[in-house]
Amino acid sequence: MNLFRNKYTGGSGVKDGLYNILAFGIYIGMTQIVIMPLLARISGSDEKFSSIIIFITVFNMLCIAVGDELGNTRMVLYTRYKEKGLTGDFHPALALLLISCAVLLIITGLTAGIAPADIITFCFIGSLGITRYFAMSSFRLEKRFFQIFMVSLAYCIGSLPGIWAAISYGYFLAPFAAGETAAMLAVLFFRLRDEDRLINMTFTDEFGQSVKKYGQLGAVSLMTNLIIYLDRLIIYPLLGAAPMAVYYSASAMSKILGMINNPVASYALSVISKKDDSSGPRITGMLFRLIFPLLAAAAVFSAVLTYAAVLLLYPQYFDNAVILIIPVSLASSLSIVSYLVRTVIIRFYSIKKFLYANVVYVAVFLVSILIFSYYWGITGFAWAVCLSRAVQFGVYLRLMKPVTTK
Repeated sequence: MNLFRNKYTGGSGVKDGLYNILAFGIYIGMTQIVIMPLLARISGSDEKFSSIIIFITVFNMLCIAVGDELGNTRMVLYTRYKEKGLTGDFHPALALLLISCAVLLIITGLTAGIAPADIITFCFIGSLGITRYFAMSSFRLEKRFFQIFMVSLAYCIGSLPGIWAAISYGYFLAPFAAGETAAMLAVLFFRLRDEDRLINMTFTDEFGQSVKKYGQLGAVSLMTNLIIYLDRLIIYPLLGAAPMAVYYSASAMSKILGMINNPVASYALSVISKKDDSSGPRITGMLFRLIFPLLAAAAVFSAVLTYAAVLLLYPQYFDNAVILIIPVSLASSLSIVSYLVRTVIIRFYSIKKFLYANVVYVAVFLVSILIFSYYWGITGFAWAVCLSRAVQFGVYLRLMKPVTTK
């Protein structure tokens, strides 16, 4: 327990962690407790609400796999860059990734027959979201957690005019566009006050290795987040719009818990990124002592919260969604603890083995949902997600060794 008695867990460290959690909590609260239930009521049909679900799903996947993981790469490599006295690389990488994502979205949207105006809107919202996620990594490295909170608060306030536009004129993407615009203005306000300003487009000799590291982390993140959100994408073609809406209503709160877990893990990574490799076994041992009590507590909390959320936020789907609460809650708790284990693995252990582990996870997920859904419909689908999460958790634990392998 001596690990806790340091500067990261003193009064300032606890306050920073709380700001980080609160920042992400109010953002998730606005999107998942206010905006999405409201859109479910005013959209008028399961098909329209399903299209909104698909949008927010793809948006979250892009923001995490591109913006958040590039920021995580920056934190993982912080010590290396500091020792060599280097700055740069990550802003040029962000610019290249934004261009690549925009081109991919335009090609995919035109191929799928999506209206050009909707494609442009999605590219706009996606670019802002990716940049915001990346910017938060800079704030975490500099321990500017109050500013992270203020950016999230700006999103919540900024989304209010968008909510009005959605209610009054049926512009269902307006809350997201308005919120992201306000959040980016807040990021610019804080960064432009700094001496180094906002952008450092310098390339260093480490650029190639950093891109390679991001490629590994980004591939893992895309794969794991594809599974986190793939349930929503697969249900529509597999079972239809109505089961998709029911499953979303049952899993919305568990997804919130999983997303709130993101800043906890990011804060932990910002701390252990400054630890040397010899700290790996000690941190791993501490994690093993805490992980199973945390798993049990998360399962109980998730079940209670999920039941209440479906009853209050999506009462129109309650009768059909209540049977999904147990598998959804178990999957949520497994996801939460797996993400914490993931944080330690990407810092101290083999990224390549981590990538292989998630290939196993994807395979189990795809096979199980096809079989379970065929026999038991949406209930089988929920249990298939739970099974795949259990496999992921077990493989992650197996990856952690008592010695550093990175």
